[in-house]
Amino acid sequence: MTEPRPDQVLTEMLAALTDASVRTVLFGGYAVVTWGIPRATFDVDMLVDADEAGVSKSLEALERHGFAVDAIYKRGWRDHVRDMPLVKVQMFRAGRAVTGDLFLVATPLQRSAFARSLTVRVPGIAPDVQVISAADLILFKLLADRPKDRLDVQNVLTVQGIPDPEYLAAWAKQVGVDERLQRALAEAGLGR
Repeated sequence: MTEPRPDQVLTEMLAALTDASVRTVLFGGYAVVTWGIPRATFDVDMLVDADEAGVSKSLEALERHGFAVDAIYKRGWRDHVRDMPLVKVQMFRAGRAVTGDLFLVATPLQRSAFARSLTVRVPGIAPDVQVISAADLILFKLLADRPKDRLDVQNVLTVQGIPDPEYLAAWAKQVGVDERLQRALAEAGLGR
C-alpha cells in the first residue's frame, strides 16, 4: 500500500463531500498553490457550508471513502480556530496519515469568502474545484499569523500584487488584522 498524498486525499475528500451533497471551498495550502508560487502542502483545508445534519452526512460519506473520523466529532464536538468550528479527518495508508481540516462556515468572513469563491483548475485534481479568492486567502493567513502563514502572504502578494485592495482593506479592519496587512504590504514593497 502506498503512502497517501495530499492530492489523492483531496480528490477523495471532494468525492465524499459531493456524495454528501454539501458545498465546499478549498483554502489553505492548496489555495496558496492556486494564487501564489507552488509549494508543498501536507494537509487539506476546506470550508464546508452545511448544517449539523449535513455535517453528519459528510462525516458518514468521508468514512465510506476511507477517512478516519474521531467519535468525538461524530457526537457533535467541534474544535475551534479563531471562532471557526473545525472537524478533523484523516486518511491512513502505509503507516502514514494525511489530515483533512473541515472548517464549518460560521463567521461573516467565512460566508463572504465562500460566496466569492472561484472555480479553478488545481494541478493534479479533477474536476475543477471552488477555491477562495486571493484576497480572502490573505485575510485567513493574516488571522492565523504563524511564520508559514506570513510566508504564504508574501508568496501570494508576489504573484498577485494587491488583490481586490478595497475589499482586502475593509475586511482587514473588520477582523482586526489591519496592522498585519500593512506590515505584509510593506515587506512586499507594496505599502502606501
